Amino acid sequence: MTTNKQKIHDEKLWYRKCYLILEFHMEQIKEHPKKRPNKWRLEDTAEELEYSLGFISESIKLAKGIPKYHL
Repeated sequence: MTTNKQKIHDEKLWYRKCYLILEFHMEQIKEHPKKRPNKWRLEDTAEELEYSLGFISESIKLAKGIPKYHL
């Protein structure tokens, strides 16, 4: 069975990858307490997925913005 992390790395279409990253990040936020030091952050997603913080940040922004401009 393919894990969420593997699906993200295997995805070739940029917009689907963005959505998968957003979904992964939101799932992790729900699973972790909201109080420091255990609060889930973008940095944690970047580290877990082995992508740069900038890539994760921009991917999440794109995933949130796509529905606004999708025709």
